[in-house]
Amino acid sequence: MKWIKENDVILRVLSLLLAVVLWVYVMGAKDPTGTETISGLPVQLQGVNELSEKNLVILSGSNSNVTLSAEGTRSDLLNLMTDLSAISVTASVTHITEPGEYKVSYVAEVRGISGIRLQKRSPQQLTIVVDRISAKPVPVEIAISGTPAAEHTISDYDASPDAVTVRGPETVLRQIKKARVEYDATGINTSVQTSVSYQLLDEEGEPVESPFLTLDSPAVTLSINMKRNNAVALTVDFIDSPYLTSSMVDHTIEPSSILLAGNPEDMEAFNQISLESINLADVLDKAVQNGTVSFERMILLPNGVTAVEGQRQYATVTLTLKNCGWKTLELDQTRLAEDPVLTYPVQELQLQIFGANDVLDRIDAQQIQLIPIYDLDDLTAGQHELPCKAVTEDGSVYLKQDLYVRVEIDQEALDQARQPVDEEQNPGEPDGETPPESDEP
Repeated sequence: MKWIKENDVILRVLSLLLAVVLWVYVMGAKDPTGTETISGLPVQLQGVNELSEKNLVILSGSNSNVTLSAEGTRSDLLNLMTDLSAISVTASVTHITEPGEYKVSYVAEVRGISGIRLQKRSPQQLTIVVDRISAKPVPVEIAISGTPAAEHTISDYDASPDAVTVRGPETVLRQIKKARVEYDATGINTSVQTSVSYQLLDEEGEPVESPFLTLDSPAVTLSINMKRNNAVALTVDFIDSPYLTSSMVDHTIEPSSILLAGNPEDMEAFNQISLESINLADVLDKAVQNGTVSFERMILLPNGVTAVEGQRQYATVTLTLKNCGWKTLELDQTRLAEDPVLTYPVQELQLQIFGANDVLDRIDAQQIQLIPIYDLDDLTAGQHELPCKAVTEDGSVYLKQDLYVRVEIDQEALDQARQPVDEEQNPGEPDGETPPESDEP
């Protein structure tokens, strides 16, 4: 004790302890502890490849960031903030086997800086949305805009293929209703075949976009067939008759032309369409009103062309008589040919004849002979009406054969006519002169 007192050992020990305390204090003041909030730390997901093998894909949550609170000395925190890669944030999705929304925990660690402790975290868990990858065929819809070149129209168009296959998440595929191809046809005058991209649309026509969608082909082949529109004249040919020729009529056609569409090469091959011919002999069998008569003719189109919408299928051909016409002759019984069987009471007859005006001016009733037509075996005594044939020396006029004459038949004359005749006589005609032949068909 004397030595301790003599050498101040207690004082020296207390001084040393005080020095240590002061050193610890001083050292703590130079490198104090603290906390730092670190935001935007990316989370690395583990097991993503396993999801792909199950035909699953993460729609949201794959790029999650978290916020952590780190505690440590200032020097350690400074080192950490200088190199944030020392912080590892991982989460595993290997347990996910079906589509849906999952809450997934994550692990945060600091590597290489032992004095750092990770405290608070936000969020506490990650939200991961997973969907199944599938494929869906989508029909292609074509939208043509613009106006082609003058005298040209689009005859038809199609896309090949007419449906495309889209692969992606099922929730996104359900929104897709069509793949629309748009093409501006302004000014085109030839057929087109080109590759055109398309846009995926929903039921309302709004675009459907997703980074998870893949296409079997990013484009389709669009084919547009063009037709050239031409106003093609309508024409008609006439078949002359012995009494009416094409030089004796004027004609009009309504419509005078028809607007057709066809391949430009085909449209160059013709400039008119011929209607079915009109036999002018038929004009004499129709009632001519005011010197005109009309015929309907179907417009038959050549192969390779079609009528533009709104065009008529029939044309009306109207004929107007020129320097010709009808004339009515007033006849009586004196113009009837003598006949051994028939006698003719007094009567008035009307005969319509047709021909050129200058010919009609020269013909009068005295140039007409009427010949009753009958079969001897069918006759009976008494009064009858028989059909009658009109003949004239001028064969250039048409005689309308719809006459009937009144006749009286005597039984004695009828019996006499039915007696056998000489071989030189014509058994097919009644006794007496054989009627002269007529030019009338």
